Amino acid sequence: MSQKQKTILGIFFAFILFSLLKPSSVFAQKERFAININPVRGSDFWKNTNSPNHFVEYQKKIAIDNNFSVTWLIRPDYFLSKSENIFLNPEYKNDDLGIFLEVTPSWTKINNIEYKTNLPWYHSQNIFLSGYNQNDRLRLIDTAMDNFKQIYGFYPKSVGAWHIDSFSAEYLVNKYDVNNFLICSDQTSTDGYQIWGGWWGIPYFPSKNNLLIPAKSKADKLNAVVLFWALRDPLNGYGGGSHSLYSLQSNDYSYLKLNTDYSNKLVDIYLNQTTNDYGQVTIGLENDDLTHNIEYQDQIRSLAKKDVKFITSSQFYSWYSQKYPKLTPDTEIYGQDPLGTNQEFKWILSKYGRMGLFKDPSQEWFVKDLRYYSDNDIDPYRNYRNTENVLNWKITPRIDSVFNVGNTIPYNNQIKFKPSGFKINFKIIFSVIITLITIMFSFKKNKIIPTLTILAGTIVLSLTMIRSGLFYDFGLGYWGPNGHDGIWHLSLINQLQQNIPPLNPVFSGTTLTNYHWGFDLFAAFLGKLFNNNSFVYFQFLPIIFGLIIGYLSFKLVNQITKNQKLASLFTFLIYFSGSFGWLYTLIKSGNLGGESLFWSMQSVSTLINPPFALSLIILLWGLIIWSKNNSSDKYKIAVINGIIFGILSGIKVYAGILAGLTLVIFWFFDFLKTRKVFNYNFFTWATTLIISLIILGSLGVLKSSSILEFKPLWFTHSMVESIDKFYFPKLAAYRINLSQNLNPVKLPFYLGLEASLVLIFIVGNLGFRVLGLIPIFQKIKNHHLTSFEKLILILMGLALIIPLLFVQKGTAWNTIQFFYYFLFFSNIFFAQFITDFLKIKSKKNLIIIIFILILTNLTSISTIKDYLGNPPPSAIPAKEVEALNFLKNQKNGIVLTYPYDQYIKNKLKLSTPIPMYLYETTAYVSAYSNKISFLEDEMNLDITGFNWEKRKNEVINFFQSNEEFAARGFLVNNQIDYIYLINGQKITLGESQLQINKIFDNGQIQIYQVQR
Repeated sequence: MSQKQKTILGIFFAFILFSLLKPSSVFAQKERFAININPVRGSDFWKNTNSPNHFVEYQKKIAIDNNFSVTWLIRPDYFLSKSENIFLNPEYKNDDLGIFLEVTPSWTKINNIEYKTNLPWYHSQNIFLSGYNQNDRLRLIDTAMDNFKQIYGFYPKSVGAWHIDSFSAEYLVNKYDVNNFLICSDQTSTDGYQIWGGWWGIPYFPSKNNLLIPAKSKADKLNAVVLFWALRDPLNGYGGGSHSLYSLQSNDYSYLKLNTDYSNKLVDIYLNQTTNDYGQVTIGLENDDLTHNIEYQDQIRSLAKKDVKFITSSQFYSWYSQKYPKLTPDTEIYGQDPLGTNQEFKWILSKYGRMGLFKDPSQEWFVKDLRYYSDNDIDPYRNYRNTENVLNWKITPRIDSVFNVGNTIPYNNQIKFKPSGFKINFKIIFSVIITLITIMFSFKKNKIIPTLTILAGTIVLSLTMIRSGLFYDFGLGYWGPNGHDGIWHLSLINQLQQNIPPLNPVFSGTTLTNYHWGFDLFAAFLGKLFNNNSFVYFQFLPIIFGLIIGYLSFKLVNQITKNQKLASLFTFLIYFSGSFGWLYTLIKSGNLGGESLFWSMQSVSTLINPPFALSLIILLWGLIIWSKNNSSDKYKIAVINGIIFGILSGIKVYAGILAGLTLVIFWFFDFLKTRKVFNYNFFTWATTLIISLIILGSLGVLKSSSILEFKPLWFTHSMVESIDKFYFPKLAAYRINLSQNLNPVKLPFYLGLEASLVLIFIVGNLGFRVLGLIPIFQKIKNHHLTSFEKLILILMGLALIIPLLFVQKGTAWNTIQFFYYFLFFSNIFFAQFITDFLKIKSKKNLIIIIFILILTNLTSISTIKDYLGNPPPSAIPAKEVEALNFLKNQKNGIVLTYPYDQYIKNKLKLSTPIPMYLYETTAYVSAYSNKISFLEDEMNLDITGFNWEKRKNEVINFFQSNEEFAARGFLVNNQIDYIYLINGQKITLGESQLQINKIFDNGQIQIYQVQR
């Protein structure tokens, strides 16, 4: 081998050896970036003797000396003022100009938005966009962006603030193409801002729902990169209080008597000791901090000597988005204590969570921080305005040694972050499909019209239910009465899965009485089967009930009349007929609405009252059997028929009362005619009475005093007196004056007025169904009423008379539910009118009927519109859902909640969706924790006759009490196990005084367990 060949071979082996020893410097050279970001505050709250430009000029000189461009985040009060704007000078043209989203008075004043001058400017309610409702946030952003463009000629790509809510961030990206956000690194308490649980200082593409965590999928990704202000020491920065001062901010570490040597060590960690193939640090200082200029300059100069490339924020986004075009890769950051001890740290950062590992010399690795990121980790301020003077932006931990959550555990490789898979409930899907197919093919081919009517009607009516109880970006949403009534039923369903009869879910220590829970028992069984009570209540049963009601309605009328067209019309009307409320609102405001303007709900709202819907199914089933057998001597069937009618008392007491009285009255008139006591009708009503008494006795109704109170014409009077009804104050005042000054002359006017109000009540609620009175009068006049029609007219008469004469104790308007059955069966005679009218075959008649049917649907259309709108009126925020799920997994016990205050909602001027704890007094804690509450849902306690006022006073006294012994005694004597609090809800006494332990805290909700 020649000398030349030996030399070449030696060089080759040396190159291979060098490559093996120094892989990073040859094959895997890290790219290292430094971004100099300097927030610039304007004249609002400026207290320094120098102008806002003074430190900016100093910072710019340092940048020029070290030959790099700067990202300036300019607060709107700076560029909205008439002061000198130095960023228009030529030397700043290559810099990145962005907006610093700190809200100040001069910014809000332009938009006529309230700024709380009684609070310090840095309080979270004032300073962050999250302290304002969503509409105000958009106005503030638009004003700032438009003025920025007018002044600088472009929309900024860079935006920063210590907290940026995800709603504002998404708007900035989608409308203004912002591509990077600067937020504050983890801290527990500085300035009252708790930011805790996100990635430890490494940039990422954020989730659309929360800038604190990375996106898990393209659908979840916000197309911008998150950068961190005040990068924390990965070891010493993990802690409460002053631990956040262990950061890359010169003003922070200088306060701790540390210098640039410490800064260099932190810089080296972030530039070199990560598993990324790049390193990145953010360096900067606000322009109102003039006391650390020398250290800031030393820090920049020291950094400039390193192997690092200075770029702007928007330039980093361009590089980052090309490097990682899809999602942010998982990473780790590791190293030794920059303060010189032998402690080691490692942060494992995944799209699905973070893990903080710490190791002392000669010891094993311990997990001191562990969090799993889920789709439910939604920024608590995305949809809800921050009403507190603190910021609580955190991800709930499994282990957090700073907040004493969970237990520190030795690390093993079994702890992995995995995506939460989507599970399909095949039982649910199969059940729905089979039901739909069964209904569709239960009719013959020549009955396609009723089949399609039933399917269409079910879909429309189900829209009032199926969107409620589902999880959205704001949490669990509820439309219409589902925000109260639906939640009450869920709480009751939970208890029926544990006890029969059920314990009162909202009034601990009592059994529920004076309430029909037959529907809830049925739903509880299905909830167990599907392992999802909410799905059964809001999605499954509405569809099933809608289909069955339509099927039985068609079957009943078709069986009675042998007229398929009449039966089809009746089926159509039970889904779509409505009141004349739309006419009133159209004339008064130009809008369609007014479903319950005359007090009663209409067909479209059938399913929002599931006990009513189920009672219709039972009632229709009973009527089908009765109409087929009532003239026979089949007494066994009569008993079965009576059992079916009797069951109504356990499902809907109002239906049970109507069915029982109707059967008795019908039998009595039949007896007067035939003088025969023992017949089919006798055994039917007798069985109905026995079953009803048994059920009502078991429900505790018979033990209480009368639930009805005699108040004639309460509904017709309140109809014209209530501003949300058929409000007619002059007529109401005239009636009151007449009633108080009656004499023989005024009596006829008074009686005429009362009769007119009754007529308005009936006709207004009936709408075009009032035309059904024509065939009724004709049949009565000609003595052509069938037995079935007589029975239905008796039922309708009772359903009208009872609410006109009686109200329910506690909640007067509840007796309007009798009237629902009047409206339902009035559709039979309306369908009869249409059928008779169309017997004269002409285009004119057909057009008239089509026009009438369209008009009778207007109420339904206006109501459905409300259920299709966004956002819903009320919701359980995501952070509360998380807390309630935690509480659900704790052992059974009584939960104490903060007393409901109906005035706070108006005081806070919240936009929708309103958090459930403010929206209404409901049973939501009981419903979603599967626990019994000490006191919730005062409305249903009124309905069921429980005296809750005294207990509420006791609760208020407990939370306000300074007497340790009395407060502790309250908890023990009432066997309270948990206290559930939302931010802003406080207990006067401390944890040690009350002997309670905090077992949950996600920044928004705190749960305490009472020691025994």
